[in-house]
Parts: sequence; structure tokens; C-alpha cells
Amino acid sequence: MAVVGAAEGAVEGAVTLGLLAAWALHDLEELATLPGWWRRNLPALRERYPAVPETVWRRAGSVDGREFAVAVGAMAAVVASASVAG
Repeated sequence: MAVVGAAEGAVEGAVTLGLLAAWALHDLEELATLPGWWRRNLPALRERYPAVPETVWRRAGSVDGREFAVAVGAMAAVVASASVAG
């Protein structure tokens, strides 16, 4: 799609970096809220989804904030690389 007055590739770069910014904002919100939400809602989730194996619930319940932050950081590297390659 051509944009009048835009340099070749400028739209694509802005779009990929915009997606990176949106992703980063979303994940910052998750880093701030998910650990507490997970602790509060794990019992209700277990009840709602009884077919999920108990080992999955135990493992999910044992993830701490630092471990979650490392996982988000690893995905950030992948998403940032893809955005830059855009």
C-alpha cells in the first residue's frame, strides 16, 4: 500500500515499531498485575477446568514473579528482533 509523501519503507518500519511498543505496554501491564491475579484466581480456575492435570496447576502455581519476568524478557528479545527485522 502506497502512502503519498512517505519514503519507501517508512510505513512498514513505523508499523513494526508501533507493534513493538504496543506489545511492550501490554507486557508491562502483565508484569505489574499477573502474579497477584494468578494467586487470587488459581482456585477458581482449577474448579472451572477440572480436565487440566493437577501437575499443570501445581507448576503454574509455583511460578514466582522473577521467573515470570525472565519469561517475558525472553519473549521481548524475540519480539524486538522480529520488529527490527520487520
